Amino acid sequence: MRSAIWIGGAISLFLLLGVMILPFQTILRSVVLDDTFYYAKIAMNFSLSGKFSFDGHNSTNGFHPLWMILMIPIAYLFHDKEVFIRSVLGLKAIFSGSAMGILWLLLRRVADKTTSAISLGVMMVLYYANWILINGMEGGLVIFLLFSVLFVYEKVIQNPHLKNGLLLGLLLDLLILSRLDAALLGVGIGLGYLLGGQGSMSRRLSFLVGVGLIACIFPIGYLLLNWVYFGHPLPVHALVKAGGGNLMENMNRFLSALERFVSITSGVVGFIIIGIAFILFILFAYFLFASRLPKEKNHRKAEYIFYSPLSIPIIISSILHFLVIVFFVGKVYPWHLFLEILGIGWCILIMGCFLERWGRWAKYSFLGTVVIALFIFWGGILYRRWYPTWRELHMAMYEGALWMRAHMPLGVKIGSFDAGIVGYFSDRNVINLDGLVNSTSYLPYVLGDSVHVYVKKEKISYLAQFFREDIYQDGRLPGPPEVWRELIKDTLYVKKFRYMSSGIFTGGIQEMQGYFMVLRLNV
Repeated sequence: MRSAIWIGGAISLFLLLGVMILPFQTILRSVVLDDTFYYAKIAMNFSLSGKFSFDGHNSTNGFHPLWMILMIPIAYLFHDKEVFIRSVLGLKAIFSGSAMGILWLLLRRVADKTTSAISLGVMMVLYYANWILINGMEGGLVIFLLFSVLFVYEKVIQNPHLKNGLLLGLLLDLLILSRLDAALLGVGIGLGYLLGGQGSMSRRLSFLVGVGLIACIFPIGYLLLNWVYFGHPLPVHALVKAGGGNLMENMNRFLSALERFVSITSGVVGFIIIGIAFILFILFAYFLFASRLPKEKNHRKAEYIFYSPLSIPIIISSILHFLVIVFFVGKVYPWHLFLEILGIGWCILIMGCFLERWGRWAKYSFLGTVVIALFIFWGGILYRRWYPTWRELHMAMYEGALWMRAHMPLGVKIGSFDAGIVGYFSDRNVINLDGLVNSTSYLPYVLGDSVHVYVKKEKISYLAQFFREDIYQDGRLPGPPEVWRELIKDTLYVKKFRYMSSGIFTGGIQEMQGYFMVLRLNV
């Protein structure tokens, strides 16, 4: 326990110091995403008006509720925009460091100190180098609650006492409120308990029902409040990403994502993807088999992980989460994969422990190879993130927002498809046109590719948006190009920037030009 406190405290302190000493422009370029400022703007608006709204006009539930609840008191304390962002990042740093302390306790239950230290480093590299869940900055809270749930779950599997069950249910409540798709971990935990718990099946089932009912209290209350105040139980960003809940649209997204997956499984990267998928399948099948085997009292600690109650929930949840994302979203971004990262890290640990049967040299050779490969692979991602031109887009949007604050009158309606930075720093009513933090009444327009109709209807006078060079040349925006050409009256502001277009799986890094522009619309 003491070692976990020291590790968590050291990581938290290191991250806090980074937040304190990094120049704000570096944070803007390389630490946060545009979506970060959706949360920040909504929290700021709530502290001023008591209304959940990004643009000051439309009420929104486009956020994960628990993180927003934690941000609002900070917004009351700090109205300076830079100080507020640093403060929220500091809170995230504390949660992230504490999460790594809890993860250390979990790892020490299934492996020796050396293996646990290497595995902790692997998971930290996977987490911190991949933007996991920091699009809204709720990532630190999510992994803190995620590891807390797994920590308590292992106690429950060994001692299904009422107190442990109540604590597990409450932690699942908070985890789901911190990110709704974390409910899939609850599904994995339920299946894992049914397969590997103590006592008869009926006893396990009744205990699981009790925990499940407790875990549903807060999320059901949140969904009901959404229904009452916003007209739909689900957050608006979930509806946009899921195509408004249209089943056929989701099926088409699923098929297109599978097509994309097949298209990228060629060459070295494809071999790695197929290899990981194969290993996951074999391990999952083995878990289902091994969980029903009689457990020897004196089995080696290195083999304990095969019987660990943590393995089944982690693998089941990772698989379910990936399939749900592919089905409902149709695209897989790094920040969607918070459960998969845990699953990959856990499988690496399993393989290391398994290879210990052939001697420590085999285990450490494997883990060392994994660490080197991860540092090379994720090091390339970090290089692209910190490369001077890669995040110049953020700076172009930031400078454009400052220009808008200095030159545009109060009260005008400004539209933007990527509105986080622009809305936060311009101090103007910027309406989010991609629908993620708008209202449910906007959904038909954004899903029907008829945003231009909404622009005319709401008399949005300006458009603040960045364009890739290739898109800018033919003037394409969502909807008919000729309609947008007719809408654009003149150009008020242009900021040219360079950025690096790259993909982990598609390969290749291409440096491209873009333009952040403020356009006057003819409405």
